[in-house]
Amino acid sequence: MKEVRFTEEAFNQIAGHPYLTEDLIIGIVKDSILEDRKYEDSDHFHITFPRKKNKKWINVTVIVHEKPHEFLVYGIHSGRVSS
Repeated sequence: MKEVRFTEEAFNQIAGHPYLTEDLIIGIVKDSILEDRKYEDSDHFHITFPRKKNKKWINVTVIVHEKPHEFLVYGIHSGRVSS
């Protein structure tokens, strides 16, 4: 199984999202199936999933560079779920 690593920027972005943890992101990336991944090209994809924040739902997007032996998370963004 591939290891999940974080760039310094992505690791700092987790700190700005108190409702996310490193373990949660690792689990989401490792357990994602191909249908959940939205590929930008053959090596880069993002996964978007819902998360509850202050009693409201938001979408969290994790941006990943897939390498032969690892997943490198290099971006984490969040935004409100559109109605």
